[in-house]
Amino acid sequence: MQTHIAVPLDGSSFAETILPHATALARATSARVTLLRVIPPVTSFGSKRWPGRATTWRK
Repeated sequence: MQTHIAVPLDGSSFAETILPHATALARATSARVTLLRVIPPVTSFGSKRWPGRATTWRK
């Protein structure tokens, strides 16, 4: 029996189509659901394009 279900989401409406299925499974098994937001990795801290970004990320 599952006690915890992790649901990864990327912000797309397609990813959110899993939510009714995850909640139905959680109800049927008395499990908890945790939603995870998946974001692209940061490839650069500060650049000409985003001045001051490194300072923002350090805070």
